[in-house]
Amino acid sequence: MIKHLKSYLGWYILIPSIYLGFVHDGFMFVVAFLALMKMPPFNWVDRMFDWSTRLSVKLRSRVDAFRETQHPVISKAIYILMLIISLSALYIMLFVLPECELC
Repeated sequence: MIKHLKSYLGWYILIPSIYLGFVHDGFMFVVAFLALMKMPPFNWVDRMFDWSTRLSVKLRSRVDAFRETQHPVISKAIYILMLIISLSALYIMLFVLPECELC
């Protein structure tokens, strides 16, 4: 019985909260959303963490493979270009935006 409740607890929370959301109180939709996010059969939060971990490992392997085949001069040029872009963005944020008339 406890194993069943651990496996299907989300359904026991989701269905009554949707019913009560339509019939009595709209706040119960928040409870339904929380059930979808963290209760056992759905557990979207942990699924998204697993998906992002798989995606980041795949992207990291591609970046490492690209770096091994890349020419070092081109790599330094890209770093310098990114430094120039980030410094110009910092200049705009610190000195131009505070004087903006629309702000």
